[in-house]
Amino acid sequence: MANPTPIKRRLSLIKAPGERSQSSDIDDFLQHKAVVILAEPGMGKTVLLRSLEVFGRRYFRARRFLAQEVSPNAAAVLIDGLDEARAGDRHGSTLERILGKLEAFGLPNFVMTCRSGDWFGEIDRTRIVENVGYDDLAIVQLLPLSREDAVAVASAFTTKPEQLIAEAERRGLQELLLNPELVRLLADAVKSGWPATKSDLFRQAIAVQAAESNDVHAQVAEDITVSEVSEAAGAICATY
Repeated sequence: MANPTPIKRRLSLIKAPGERSQSSDIDDFLQHKAVVILAEPGMGKTVLLRSLEVFGRRYFRARRFLAQEVSPNAAAVLIDGLDEARAGDRHGSTLERILGKLEAFGLPNFVMTCRSGDWFGEIDRTRIVENVGYDDLAIVQLLPLSREDAVAVASAFTTKPEQLIAEAERRGLQELLLNPELVRLLADAVKSGWPATKSDLFRQAIAVQAAESNDVHAQVAEDITVSEVSEAAGAICATY
């Protein structure tokens, strides 16, 4: 299988709620002292942030950064997963603590990622700009994959990425091609062949998702079947 083609992801500046600028790549936003990247799950926030780990920039998971006691002495700090660190935090104190760390470290440039649904909008913007002083702030949205991007992502999981994408389009599955994680899931789900119906495809995808891919976790949960995991997940979804 060939190495996947590098993707230059596109983002748009959020000027006001629901208002977006024309798309640009991340390099156009790094001139700002502070950048927040918003995206839906699986859209590639971590991959994008990791790609910036050059020229003296340092990468941290948000929780790890909160435990940082010594200044990272970095050209910029890359903080990944505000949404994970603030799980259960309804009052925004997690962001306040991250900003407190940045202030203690001399207000270095930073790029932070967060799921769109866990960003508190104007409240969070105000915390960054007014409470700490990062007035040069860009809040950007990571845009869906283009068709060319989807082919490039698929090339990491199949030797025939163009055929995979074309067949998905023929079957009316275009929405699955907008998200890198869903492209991966689709490629894994059809490795043994395309099912006859969409329902069968979704069942195959569920089986792929339910299977434990981590060898250590698989040993611990070796007595738990894919069927049991699927049933438990269904019960949770039905309840919540």
